[in-house]
Amino acid sequence: TPAHNEESHLERVIASVLSQTCKPLRWVIVNDRSTDRTEEIARRHAEKCEFIRVLSIDSAGDHGFSKKAVAFNAGVASLSALTFDFIGNLDADIELDAGYFAGLLRAFKSDPQLGVTGGMIFTSIKNKFVTYDKTIDSVAGAVQMFRRSCFEDVGGGYLPLPFGGIDAAAEIIAKQKGWRVAKQPEFRVREYRQTGTAAATPLAAQFRLGRRFHSLGYSAAFFAARCLYRLVDAPMVIGSVVSFLGYATAVLRRQPVMLPAEVVQNLRREQHRKLLRPFLRTGP
Repeated sequence: TPAHNEESHLERVIASVLSQTCKPLRWVIVNDRSTDRTEEIARRHAEKCEFIRVLSIDSAGDHGFSKKAVAFNAGVASLSALTFDFIGNLDADIELDAGYFAGLLRAFKSDPQLGVTGGMIFTSIKNKFVTYDKTIDSVAGAVQMFRRSCFEDVGGGYLPLPFGGIDAAAEIIAKQKGWRVAKQPEFRVREYRQTGTAAATPLAAQFRLGRRFHSLGYSAAFFAARCLYRLVDAPMVIGSVVSFLGYATAVLRRQPVMLPAEVVQNLRREQHRKLLRPFLRTGP
């Protein structure tokens, strides 16, 4: 759990992990340059719980998605002496039901090709929990859980990408390596801050989202279709327009795609299949 100035949410996520019917072998909370009570809260609970560890790091530069990757990878490095079969990221603004981890382990057991899984995110927006997290073959980075062999196939950590998308890159590579990625929608996860808005306004986050998807190698046709599909997401209409402007800006500036060519080729083949699927259906 990478944590930067999370004092308003950290108690909640700790309580939900402690309530799990299947608890972690080890939970590393990585305090990344927090200036509030994040480290104090984490260490207070670590003193009382044998599986919680607190790791403080001082990554340089502004807080952002690449810094989250650095923090997460530092936590992974601290696990070198442990034997384990599953590993995951859990954001510091998340709340889980008590049977969540046990349910994910059942899903892994029932499908040996399942490499990445997690629940469906419901985000607190204007005092209501709503979900835009409906893509079944994708898992939000806030709750990504990996089979260890899949995790090692994707590089044993997150790539520190400048525009974010560290979770998307992991599952894109996992699919290219032959693993299945599947959400478990029966497990609802409550998120108390909309992803990408911790250090940016909602529209700035949408513009950066467009640049992010370009950096991951998304095809223009698929991203345009995605923007149309998400027109009703908050902020309605304007959010999708700004997101597409971010993508177009990256294209015009010839900004680089950050993933290997073979991974991008596999991603675009999958995206084109999805675009063509409605036209290829036959029968009633």
